[in-house]
Amino acid sequence: MKRSFLILCFCLFLAGCASITPVGSWDYTVTGTPNGDYAGTLIVTKIKKQYAATLNAQGGDLPFKKFSFDPKTKK
Repeated sequence: MKRSFLILCFCLFLAGCASITPVGSWDYTVTGTPNGDYAGTLIVTKIKKQYAATLNAQGGDLPFKKFSFDPKTKK
């Protein structure tokens, strides 16, 4: 029984690691700029095999011209 439980946990761990992507909403904060601190949300989407990202801060959206993600380094 204990062995089955460990195998199940290991399989769930592998399944979770395989699906790590940047897709979602991420809170961010930039501090110490000459104009003060900034905070907002980074929204990452995936359409087919391409990622797209938009910064949302203080009521405005700023789309990225280029956004990439390396699944090996997770950066």
